Amino acid sequence: MDPTRLPVPLYHGTSTLFVDGIINSGLGGCNPLVQWKVLEFAKRIHPLVVQQLSDEDDWMVKVQSFGWMVDQKSAAMNFQHGDTYLSPVRGTAIRYAANKRFGSELLTYTLDFLQELLRRKIPGVADDLYHEYPHIFGLLDISCAPLLVKVDEPSLDELLAENGGDAKPTLDYILATLRENSTSAETQLQQRNFRLRRAIPVARLMFWLVNVTRWNNFVPEYSLHLLHIDGQGNDAYRTQM
Repeated sequence: MDPTRLPVPLYHGTSTLFVDGIINSGLGGCNPLVQWKVLEFAKRIHPLVVQQLSDEDDWMVKVQSFGWMVDQKSAAMNFQHGDTYLSPVRGTAIRYAANKRFGSELLTYTLDFLQELLRRKIPGVADDLYHEYPHIFGLLDISCAPLLVKVDEPSLDELLAENGGDAKPTLDYILATLRENSTSAETQLQQRNFRLRRAIPVARLMFWLVNVTRWNNFVPEYSLHLLHIDGQGNDAYRTQM
């Protein structure tokens, strides 16, 4: 094995909302969350979310997670959003894509809370915030599908550890697990993720639409449909059933 390359592919779960950006700029080549000022907007609605929803059983856990996202930190989990993360386990990426309907945890939570604030007709949301962030309100009307992206044999210098540190300890763990516990590797590697250091060009990527056929938060049933990219730029893509 080449110690500078992963012996397994890596996977990224997102949604078709981001597919044009990936085709144009490569995976990790642009950051729509920054362009759309999603974190800035999340910070604006967070006090309203806490005020309206933090004491309700159906919302309180999500409100706490949303607070960690707004602060971009948590004692136990990685809540640094905006970078591109990759998993050595395909199922992990698919589960993420299936559970985050807008392809991003921060964006999904933000839009879910925005939709609820609008439903409750909270003052200042549909007027003041709308005039400041019309592009974010426009995302509520977009229908998107889960998307799986595959990167074959990325090199170590293209990756960071999930927390932004050196990727080599994660690679070493993957290699040791494949060597010593190959039968249970998928289970053991679910949380051994990477952060992308630089963009991966579209020529090195493969794409699948994820069709969720039976919903389950932890193990959704699904079928995959390969996308054939006809060219660069804004060219269309075709599906293979």
